[in-house]
Amino acid sequence: MSSVAAAAGTRPAIFPFAPLFRGARPFVLRPSQSTASSALPVRRVTVIPGLQGEMPPRQILLDGAILPSNSWTFDAASQVVSWELRQNDTRSAGRLQFAPDLSRAQGTLTIDDNVVAVAADLPPITYACAVARNTGTYVTGVAPALQLHWDLTSADWNGADWQQNVLQFTYQMQPQTIVGQTFYDFSVSFRDEQTGATWSPADGTFGCLIDQNSVFAMTLASGSPPLDNRLWLAGEAGKIVTVFPYHIAFQLSATAIDLQGAALTVANAQYGVTLGVSGSTASPSINGYYAQGGSESNFAVHNGTLYVAGSPVMGSRLVGAKLSWQGLDAKAQQASGLPPAGTLLFDTTGERFTLAETGTGGGRIVDEAADALIARRCLGRHISRWRRRRVAVSAASTWATGGIKFSPLTTMALASSIIWPATGPAQAPFGS
Repeated sequence: MSSVAAAAGTRPAIFPFAPLFRGARPFVLRPSQSTASSALPVRRVTVIPGLQGEMPPRQILLDGAILPSNSWTFDAASQVVSWELRQNDTRSAGRLQFAPDLSRAQGTLTIDDNVVAVAADLPPITYACAVARNTGTYVTGVAPALQLHWDLTSADWNGADWQQNVLQFTYQMQPQTIVGQTFYDFSVSFRDEQTGATWSPADGTFGCLIDQNSVFAMTLASGSPPLDNRLWLAGEAGKIVTVFPYHIAFQLSATAIDLQGAALTVANAQYGVTLGVSGSTASPSINGYYAQGGSESNFAVHNGTLYVAGSPVMGSRLVGAKLSWQGLDAKAQQASGLPPAGTLLFDTTGERFTLAETGTGGGRIVDEAADALIARRCLGRHISRWRRRRVAVSAASTWATGGIKFSPLTTMALASSIIWPATGPAQAPFGS
């Protein structure tokens, strides 16, 4: 990680990537002590804030499962969300205190009498980037004060031979305040999608800066990027010597979903090779449960993937605010209300969507609709368990009772008394 201050005199007043998290905020939990992350009872807490991104939350999800509204509380004075669940004889609880800008949190998780201190961070953001040579980008200055330039309106930029999905750029930032000034700890990584080569600059070898205009810059302060052998690639791709930069800078869109800029490669000097860079990330705001208007069928989006009836739809993909899929069978279509293949166009907050093929609209399931969904799923699960248990009890009744056979009514009563818990989770989590 590299700690740098925001540009002097232009320090952002709020978390600079807040536009990317206008809707859902999926926090990844990590233990504050030596406990392994895999041992945590909950690994992801998703907060659905108000329509303007404000607290109190409208909904809380644990590992993708909706918390019933009567199982959690919010303390506005301390910005604390607390929850408690009981299943069988196990008590599960949590408490998270959020920063005012909803960029991070800290608190505890409890299972029975075991308490673990945790911190919660927004997840790393990965941009899938196209790159191109001969885009009219150039560099001025002398290292370490080089400056990249690009022009999105130029004929060179728009006429370049852009190579799609070549570079993955991932960043994560954590704000901290030192003597009244806000600093950001950055971690960054790069992956060449065509060669499989990866690079994560070591702590202390690079610096990052983001200004109030959402222009991001990363500069390698020492060392060199690793080798990235692309010469064996065919066509234009093979003419791009490397995608690992000494310096990269880009302008984020108003939503922070898209970026466009330039990268300096090969040499840390004006004679280095500049590339145009254009990328998008899956909007993290699009997260939770959704349904078309007036339909009890529903689906979910989690980690940029479409889920139907608790299972991921293989091949589904969220790019920016567009979710595409194919291959839904008849059962999945009925459960979700979606066609076998299609594209959903979401708004920037992840609240509303339109099915591109038909224009049908829908939105996020919250408030009373969410509690009704939980009740339906809970009832459906209990009925399914009762049916399985009824068959098992009926089959076993002859030998288990010395040859006495129960009537169907007695069998039903016995089965229901066995499998109907007082409380419990209403839907299976998607996983972390």
